[in-house]
Amino acid sequence: MNSSTQDSVIDLSLDPQQDYAHLLVFPLCYNSFIPALHLPISALLDFTNLPPFDHSLMVTDLHHFFTSEHYIANAVPADFLDCSLPPLSLSTQLLDIFGQAYHDGTKSIKDPQFPGNLPCWVVQYWHDLGCAVAAKEHWSLAHDWLAGHLQVLGWGTTLNGPAASLQVLDLAEFLSSTPMKGCFVDAMVNEISLHIQLNPQLCQTTIVEDLTFIKTLRCSCERWSRYSIDKCFRRLCQLGDSLVNEELTHILFPLNKQELRTGLLRHFSIISRQEYLDAVHEENLVRSDEREEEEFSATLKAREKKLLKCTCDRDRQRAHCAQVKNNKLQSVNDVLQPPVQSLGSQPSHSLAKLSRPHHVIKENIRQKRPPTHGGRKHTQVPTDAQQVNWQSPILWPIILNWIHGMRPLLHKSLDIGLIELGLTHDGKTLSSHVQSKDIKHQALSHEPTYVLSPYPDVVKAIIDQLSTLRQVGITLNTSHCHGIIVGLLRYRIPYIFMTKAYNGSMFKYSDSWVQMFLYENLRYTMRKGTCAAQKLLTNLNEVCHEQFLRLALTIRNDMITFPQFLVNIDQTNIIYQPASGYTYEVVGSKQVDIIGQEEKQAYILVLFWMEKKEELGVPSDQPCILQLDCWTVHPQVPQAPSQPVKNMLKG
Repeated sequence: MNSSTQDSVIDLSLDPQQDYAHLLVFPLCYNSFIPALHLPISALLDFTNLPPFDHSLMVTDLHHFFTSEHYIANAVPADFLDCSLPPLSLSTQLLDIFGQAYHDGTKSIKDPQFPGNLPCWVVQYWHDLGCAVAAKEHWSLAHDWLAGHLQVLGWGTTLNGPAASLQVLDLAEFLSSTPMKGCFVDAMVNEISLHIQLNPQLCQTTIVEDLTFIKTLRCSCERWSRYSIDKCFRRLCQLGDSLVNEELTHILFPLNKQELRTGLLRHFSIISRQEYLDAVHEENLVRSDEREEEEFSATLKAREKKLLKCTCDRDRQRAHCAQVKNNKLQSVNDVLQPPVQSLGSQPSHSLAKLSRPHHVIKENIRQKRPPTHGGRKHTQVPTDAQQVNWQSPILWPIILNWIHGMRPLLHKSLDIGLIELGLTHDGKTLSSHVQSKDIKHQALSHEPTYVLSPYPDVVKAIIDQLSTLRQVGITLNTSHCHGIIVGLLRYRIPYIFMTKAYNGSMFKYSDSWVQMFLYENLRYTMRKGTCAAQKLLTNLNEVCHEQFLRLALTIRNDMITFPQFLVNIDQTNIIYQPASGYTYEVVGSKQVDIIGQEEKQAYILVLFWMEKKEELGVPSDQPCILQLDCWTVHPQVPQAPSQPVKNMLKG
């Protein structure tokens, strides 16, 4: 394992580096075919022995140019110098990866244009000669552009644009001046900048950028997409803001306008400010449409997700309710009908069937009739009830479970010892000791209601207050009753909270104590509110006519001359306490009335009137009319006489 690992390591010693550099040096006889760097530009343009680029080689894989076969000496083809070259970008890539290819075992270069192999220095030769060919192409374009302008430019005409005050002879003198020294563009930019600095008016509205600005235009598209945060575009953003704010009117760039990218620099073009603002407005509209589509898609997805969640929650709630119901039935059966294992020869019979006879049997015995099987179908043959020893300790847990199932809150402190103490020797009744106050204190909770027994007037005041609230239809829950009871106690008998019980504990007004107080004194339990039938009034036409007269009288007396001061509002509330469909009511009540069962406790804030009063110039105390859900468009009111009010609102 160690030997194989060491053999795979690349040898970067001095000898391989010297071999690598030696392979890229081509023979001196080929130097004459590559133009020297100090060759004049005119001589470069006259250089006719440069081969063209073959762009078809760009689709070839780079690794196809390298081969592990050895190069045969003096095997360079005779027409090698006349063949086309790979593009400059391709030869540059080959030169960059040649080092890695050499370490991978490359011995020679394989050109698709030749059947044999070429030496490794061909890569360096292609790169150097390609640089000269590319330079010749660029200088040829510049030469043709300048020659074309010199052919059409009159020798004594006047120049246009920023140089309108100069003639062509002035341009010739400028080009032939000593400060130029070949830097045509730099000298022109400096001359224009000097001219602008000498003119105070142009200095405030015009700015000239130098050649370093062109680096910004050569940035990649990825950097242009983040121009607002990229430091390279900071100067460009400053110039754009100055143009938009009309701090500048002209910006001179040392480049052609056609080379400018679209998008960010479009306001640098020669357009009016109105055209630019129209373009910005159009772009904002497009972005607004895209944003609305995204918001609509997000809303649609949110609704679908909410609907799916509601469906899952509903199914989960149904399954939970079914499970709770089954558990409750099971627990009730366990309490009321626990299995009796040692009561006799019939262990499958329940305690209720063992302790009392069947209804039909009792009726037959009472009427002194013979036993029959008529009336209804029976699952068991009627038999006499068996005698049960209620004083047997094995039955005490069953009795205790049954009592806790009936009144768990009242008998939560009852235990087996108390049952044993309360049973008499005959096994039928409870002794008087169980019915005494001491045993009641133990059976009830530590927060009994008899603490208010010495204060019947306070109890009566609490009962009257709660009864009055329920008579008018106000909902009462545990929190409401808790606050009312505690408030009256603190107002009438504040020292009650310092009273000690028989066991030394202090009086505590917990929610369970409030529930017990309501049940013991008012027979109140939590009930679901009922809805009475909604019927139309018998004097419907008269009520609507009176409403119309009230509106007309109010409009005349309070000088309500603007229709904006009559507003109808439906479901426009600011809720400060949600509504509840449950309330305390007497046990067994058939009708549980709740006022505003579907309405929340809220207040209405109409900011519309404040704005309209200020807009119309009327006093802030101008009376207004607010109608709450009074439109006559409901289908259950086919012919409402409030049509004059409706016409008045339309007018």
